[in-house]
Amino acid sequence: MYGSRWRARRTLSIGLDHHPWTLPSNLGLCVNAKEEYATVAADGVEYILAKALVETHFGRTRTSAPPVWAPTWWGWNTFPCSPLPQNVILDKKAFLVVADPYVTLTEGTGIVHIAPAFGEDDNRVCRQNGLPFVNLVDSHGQLYPAPPGPAPL
Repeated sequence: MYGSRWRARRTLSIGLDHHPWTLPSNLGLCVNAKEEYATVAADGVEYILAKALVETHFGRTRTSAPPVWAPTWWGWNTFPCSPLPQNVILDKKAFLVVADPYVTLTEGTGIVHIAPAFGEDDNRVCRQNGLPFVNLVDSHGQLYPAPPGPAPL
């Protein structure tokens, strides 16, 4: 799991990824517009995830704010979960929350990161929302070098 900070508070979305090589190409987060999302406070941090999955990930706990429908935070800025290499220049907006029905609650948190070079749905959602295309894997299947360490939260 990884987090992306939203707004000025220390609020993290929780996204699940089974393919860590896609994380450096992450350009945003995608939610399902028909789902409710909740904020849960734990260890001094607020986490956002699908309301239906709070107990799965946090056990019996109270949410720290009323649930919100996904459209409430479409377009919010996120931060990359890992830094882009210095030679990657983005020519379009990136690191936004968008929505698409392909996001389900069958596994994960109801929030997925989107990396347009690594999936048909990711590519389609990025194109529909005007996000750039970034592919950090070279023709030999190797990741381009990235700066060391995670992106700052």
